[in-house]
Amino acid sequence: MEILGICISAISILVAVGIACWTNRSSAKDTAKKLSALEKSTHDQITALEQSTQKQLNSVKKLARIQIETSQIQINMELSDSMTREKQALKKRWDVIEKEYGFNGQPVEIGVAGDFYRNREEKEKNLEYEGEFYAKRRQMLMNYQKRLNALSKELEGM
Repeated sequence: MEILGICISAISILVAVGIACWTNRSSAKDTAKKLSALEKSTHDQITALEQSTQKQLNSVKKLARIQIETSQIQINMELSDSMTREKQALKKRWDVIEKEYGFNGQPVEIGVAGDFYRNREEKEKNLEYEGEFYAKRRQMLMNYQKRLNALSKELEGM
């Protein structure tokens, strides 16, 4: 009987060692699978973060371009106003010279009638210049408004 006890003990030890080896090996496979899944998950998160960062960067760049373009529109508008006013001042200057000296270089008649006509013509010219200025300004503002509306729609689509 003693031999039977020893054989059972030996078999028990072998079974225990086998179970331990199997558990160790199974645990190592599970750990490897979990590590692989964690690595893939981490990689996917990093990729998603990089994509998100790139999208944000592109959005910031686009907004910066829109802001720059808006500033350019404002500057162009001011420049156009200045150029129009400059042209009007030059026209007015030559008109005043023409009124004062006439076409033949002789001074225009001085007196009540001359003053009346000069004042009336001056008012008409001023109105003409203002009308010209505001017509150009209106058209320019309408063009800028269209462009800003397009930029606004583009911004909404982001």
